[in-house]
Amino acid sequence: MKMKKQTEILKFVNSKLLFLGIFALVNMWIFHSCTTEDASNNSSGQSEKNVKIDNSNSNNTNRLGENGPGGIDGNVSSFSNKIFFNSGRLESELNKNLYVGFNEETMNMLNAAQNENDLKIVFERAGIANSQEIIDILKSNVEAQQAFISENPDFYNLTVEEQSVLLNFSAEESKKKYANNVTLLDPNNYLVPDCAHAFNTSISRCAGDFGTCAVFAVAGAYAGLAPGLLAAAYCMVTKITCDNRAKRDFKDCGAKEIGTPDIDGVLTLHCDLDSCWTTDRRGVFVRRIR
Repeated sequence: MKMKKQTEILKFVNSKLLFLGIFALVNMWIFHSCTTEDASNNSSGQSEKNVKIDNSNSNNTNRLGENGPGGIDGNVSSFSNKIFFNSGRLESELNKNLYVGFNEETMNMLNAAQNENDLKIVFERAGIANSQEIIDILKSNVEAQQAFISENPDFYNLTVEEQSVLLNFSAEESKKKYANNVTLLDPNNYLVPDCAHAFNTSISRCAGDFGTCAVFAVAGAYAGLAPGLLAAAYCMVTKITCDNRAKRDFKDCGAKEIGTPDIDGVLTLHCDLDSCWTTDRRGVFVRRIR
């Protein structure tokens, strides 16, 4: 039931991102996925950053070298690094809370939020005790987005495909640079190492997707739609829901792989932040309590 709720929340968040004007992000993310796959299959081994964009209009020549000493590509890279640096700060602040989760009630509250104070109340209801610190980080992302938009007008003279190439490359490079933002499990410390490996992959993807969501948000400005604090909050909710799903999948994976319990009447109770379960005398999973 809880998994179904998480899926519904993800669908709701995605629909709200569209409503808030980040529909451009979706179109470009499709291209982002395609370019990532194409790059991995490119036998030439050339960096995506070195892709030559064919422009039929001579006035568009060398557009990637305008706006700033590093050119547009350098400015996009600098912007992306700021976003992923903030993603690490967000990860650290969220981890200070025992449990963070958005349910139907808190999503309705988020949907109705009108200002920063409303967001603070919503975050605290969702389990974020340090709500002001989280809001400050999200505001830092929004400020970086708005600064990029105002300082790089020529970026919006590029086609959607050209924008996506630059955003995609910069986001992927920033993911590598700030890969240590996420605390991973050591598979050697777990009874089922494959479950820990799967968790590490999922939790890293959650963090990376949050950064990419914030980076690609600037694409909406070409349609006159500036990123805002509420949109940043929806990106964060998507990440949190993704994190919680990865944690639950990890627990379920271990329970499934360990095997059939040998119940002899002696059970041990285990609890984490959001659920409890029992094991028999051999440490084999028996059942989840809640």
